[in-house]
Amino acid sequence: SALGGGVNLADLSLASIDTIEIYRGFTPSYLTSGSIGGAINIRTKRPAPASGGAARRRVSQTGVVSYGSYQTAEAAGTVSFSGRRLDGLVSGELTRTEGDFRFFDNNGTPDEGGDDRFTTRLNNDFERADLLGRTGAAVSDDARLDLQAGCTTRTQGVPGIDALQSEDARSRGSRALFKAGYSDDSFLIDTLRLNLALHHTRPTQEFE
Repeated sequence: SALGGGVNLADLSLASIDTIEIYRGFTPSYLTSGSIGGAINIRTKRPAPASGGAARRRVSQTGVVSYGSYQTAEAAGTVSFSGRRLDGLVSGELTRTEGDFRFFDNNGTPDEGGDDRFTTRLNNDFERADLLGRTGAAVSDDARLDLQAGCTTRTQGVPGIDALQSEDARSRGSRALFKAGYSDDSFLIDTLRLNLALHHTRPTQEFE
């Protein structure tokens, strides 16, 4: 976010991620905030490039549905289009799981084996919905304007410690992100590059 601070990687949708760049040590100038400890730059998907000539439009779609253990399910899809001057992309993902796995519980008494047992993890369900949209337009051969908006909602149980599980504690959260950017690869002179960006983030968190 604009204010900095920690980032919960579990809130990021894998369906909307294109590449992950890891910098060890000093970071490149275009990341705007330097850090001697390095940086992780997560790039979201971009529209597929136009094919077969500058004026030919290209439309592509991808989708995936998966199901696994503990009633874990995921559905994700992406639609993008690219033309001579304008392009855009919409990506969405729905994820959920019951998380009711079996585990060994020592009942909080590691030195007493008589009360040890295997039990099921309670109140460990998780649901998340993510939607990403972006569009861009070429202002000239070297200049471009981009708009991006994303929204993520999450609700999950908070089971607590293994020896004393909570059956009704809940956590809910959402994050809305808006970004506008302008870039010019030959600003004033051919060797000068201009990058402008405006960010707005609205997070909400609730614990019951």
